[in-house]
Amino acid sequence: MKSQRAELVAETAITLLAERGMRGLTHRAVDEAAGLPPGSTSNLARTRSALLELALARLTELEVELFSSFMAGAVGEPPVPGGPGLSAGSGGPGDRGGLPGGAVESPGTAGTPWTRSRR
Repeated sequence: MKSQRAELVAETAITLLAERGMRGLTHRAVDEAAGLPPGSTSNLARTRSALLELALARLTELEVELFSSFMAGAVGEPPVPGGPGLSAGSGGPGDRGGLPGGAVESPGTAGTPWTRSRR
């Protein structure tokens, strides 16, 4: 963002969009919610479209920061068995828990394997 005030306006606009929707996003509402003098938001974003662009730019910055920190922690680490996105067999998304023929245990049959119909 260009300045701390621009970040404040953008983040306040994001919050107002989440709480009130598009109709609740006005320059006056942003000024009031951010505790800024009247007209401050208009100085940064003259139109409603410009205000939305400012909010979207800030949201993009926040998402890039979050995704970058997530990816920095994930680089070089092996997948965790049973972790998010992985099956219990930990062989990857298509792993069926290590049972023969792609069978999995049915939750209601306590240990009896069943298989998917093959077409």
